[in-house]
Amino acid sequence: MDKGRTFEECINELCGQHPEYKDQISLYRKGWEKMISGEIESGVNLLKKIQATGKFKIYGLTNWSAETFPYAYNTFKFLQSFEGIVVSGEEKMIKPEKGIYLTLLERYNLVPEETFFMDDNVRNVETALSRGIHALQFTGSKENIQQICKTLGID
Repeated sequence: MDKGRTFEECINELCGQHPEYKDQISLYRKGWEKMISGEIESGVNLLKKIQATGKFKIYGLTNWSAETFPYAYNTFKFLQSFEGIVVSGEEKMIKPEKGIYLTLLERYNLVPEETFFMDDNVRNVETALSRGIHALQFTGSKENIQQICKTLGID
């Protein structure tokens, strides 16, 4: 779904592959929101700290279904503070595919060498680095947050 397929397509495919679990698979459509554990507090706190400097524009690059992203956008208010967001399901490509990074850069007129990217998935960070973007993996540890702040030149 993160690459543009609909819930219906995915559920039908899975039900066809595993007909013995059709009822259970079909339940996912009705209850997927319950599986989202919530915001990552350390990440939201870091975002607020970066935004408070007034030095940076913040953009999102997310692997999320086009069909379900509106729920996330309306539920997790920090997303509304971004200057813009590239959603994989709308673009029909996902991180770490190189093209989605190019979409982000082109859409928002970003210069790779002047752009900083962080992600919890090291493969996504590696792809950003390969596109000339400064990048670090986000782990949420105190040391990691200090490293990110140091990289950005903020206290």
